[in-house]
Amino acid sequence: MTVKTGKKLPVLPILTGIGVTVSLFLVPALWHRYLCPYRTLMNITGSFARHCWKVDIQACSSCGACAKVCPADASVIDDKEAYARIQKGSCLECAVCAQVCPGNAIKYS
Repeated sequence: MTVKTGKKLPVLPILTGIGVTVSLFLVPALWHRYLCPYRTLMNITGSFARHCWKVDIQACSSCGACAKVCPADASVIDDKEAYARIQKGSCLECAVCAQVCPGNAIKYS
């Protein structure tokens, strides 16, 4: 990449510096929700997925443990609903929510 002066800009070190800064100082949800190209791909394909992580309404105690550990903020507890809900398009399929759920209400089906 050249500028009007004819000097070459060090693009790779600049992008690396931006990446390190974003990784160290910003919350993971910002990266996973808005900047990550893998999340964009997962959002497109995951919205049409037959199998995904689902919350059993009867077993959910609405403790919010799943929402606290989800790196992509895919686990949501609405004010209208008394249980957690997992957004298929935002889910990274990491299964951390299922591991921390005290009532084993989150299953892959």
